[in-house]
Amino acid sequence: MQPRSARVGVMDDMLGQFLDEAAGQLDAIEAGLLQGRAPAEALTRLAALRGDCMAAGLTRMERIARALEGLIGAGGATRPLILRGLMRLRDIVRAVSHAGVEPPGDDSDLTAAAAYGRAPSLADTLAQARDRLLEIAPGARDPRLSALLARLEGIKADLADAEQTQPIAACLAPLMDIVEREASAQGKRIALSIDGDLAIEPGAAEPLREAVTEIVRNACKHGVEAPEARRRAGKPDMGHIRISAHRGPDFSAIEIADDGCGFDCTALRARAIEASILPADAVLRMADAEIARLMLTPDLSSAIGGPGQRGLGAANAAIDLLGGQLRVAASSARGAALLITIPDIGAHLAGDAIIYRRRA
Repeated sequence: MQPRSARVGVMDDMLGQFLDEAAGQLDAIEAGLLQGRAPAEALTRLAALRGDCMAAGLTRMERIARALEGLIGAGGATRPLILRGLMRLRDIVRAVSHAGVEPPGDDSDLTAAAAYGRAPSLADTLAQARDRLLEIAPGARDPRLSALLARLEGIKADLADAEQTQPIAACLAPLMDIVEREASAQGKRIALSIDGDLAIEPGAAEPLREAVTEIVRNACKHGVEAPEARRRAGKPDMGHIRISAHRGPDFSAIEIADDGCGFDCTALRARAIEASILPADAVLRMADAEIARLMLTPDLSSAIGGPGQRGLGAANAAIDLLGGQLRVAASSARGAALLITIPDIGAHLAGDAIIYRRRA
């Protein structure tokens, strides 16, 4: 029998070989997707990678690989979300190569989107089960069977509804690229995270995405500081914008928060007076909270952003289309937060997700 040190050395060599192969697989998968190759190649590589992860006991990598299989197989997922998953796998590979263990992390953005992508197949399976029951007991009058069939029909209808929705992480996935471009253009370092289990109907997706995009752009330009300014304020070089979604007692909410410098109410007052939005004496009497609310109006928003810039006024208008409300939830030298609330107008639960339903 080999001594323990020898066995450990062999295991380390095997893990190192696996990590090298995994990095190569990930490069090949990304290249294939960017070159427009058939998804079958990517699915084959991911299945092999997932099996190797299982054998190596790398459960987080296995979970992400499985989610990416679902996203690519569904065909409807946005490419930025898939590329984000591949990037996350690369980060884990690097971490394991240095520390020998997977780093902890939340991958619900990928797993939730993959679950959404599987909704059509679940609906089909339920339809097949219903039809099979009818074949087995044609014309049966047993009330228990009738109740079961009705229940299956209801679940199938809910899943059919879910096919028309997308998780908020998928809906807002393009923001990852937007933040990267904005940060690069301004010499800043900014990370974006999206958390929550809300699912968005197609009719609500575009106004919501427009609103959140304008809020995030504003945070990149005016909220999160450059690395030098952050260091002077005792903050890390990397700024963070966090989008979190949750459900309240009678509404759904999406908060967009950053760890930047907050809203400069003195500068906002000066800009409001300069643009003649209100009489100067009225502006000077306004409390900071009122000035912050004024920032959500089209006039001051355009004055801040300049010609051709839509800003927070456009975000407010987009949320108004959904029957919702946008407000400033917090502002200080440690950051700012804006809160979107949308009333539960006929909203219902489908699994763990909220599906928005408008009354006719």
